[in-house]
Amino acid sequence: MAISTIWVFAQEANGAPTSGTLELLTKARSLGGSVAAFVGGDASAIAGSLGEYGASTVYATGDLGGALPGVAVASAMKAVMKKAMKGAKKEAMKKVVMKASMKAAVMKKAMKVMKESVIAKGKRMRFSVFSGTKQKTSTGLKKSDLKKNKAGKIVSRKASEAGKKSYARIKGWTVAVQKAKKDLGITGFVAVKKGTPLYKAAKAIWDA
Repeated sequence: MAISTIWVFAQEANGAPTSGTLELLTKARSLGGSVAAFVGGDASAIAGSLGEYGASTVYATGDLGGALPGVAVASAMKAVMKKAMKGAKKEAMKKVVMKASMKAAVMKKAMKVMKESVIAKGKRMRFSVFSGTKQKTSTGLKKSDLKKNKAGKIVSRKASEAGKKSYARIKGWTVAVQKAKKDLGITGFVAVKKGTPLYKAAKAIWDA
């Protein structure tokens, strides 16, 4: 797993960073990413200079009490790098989990759309179901529940049959009124009121 931080072991001489340290910092900065400097001992005197040459973070072991700085710096670098790698791994795992969660959400949404796509809605929902592009209307009507009437309109088979039965009960009177209007020479809409000539003529035809 790649770490975007370059680590530099910084050395101090006479209260200032050594020329080798400054060269290393300059080179590390040119490579991109952040630069961390490790100092064996007290870094307060050279921290500013290290920062000027590209060190974004300065780690110091503190007073070594005369001991050689190599072991202390190596131990400090190991601890910091281990922590950085752990953080990077945790961040990578977090991204994987987020990616998996997003993928699951997209799949769930796609499945929902696919599930709803078999339901026809809107003004042309009956036509969509009757033509076979959808399975049923939003009101629950399937293709077997629909039919095309004489006017070419897709209607509910159940409602159509009920309408025919209702019309059958008044068909005789309707025909009688139409014949009476023709006999009397009446055109257009006329209310069939009881006692009027039209009513009497229609009643006579109806009763015949």
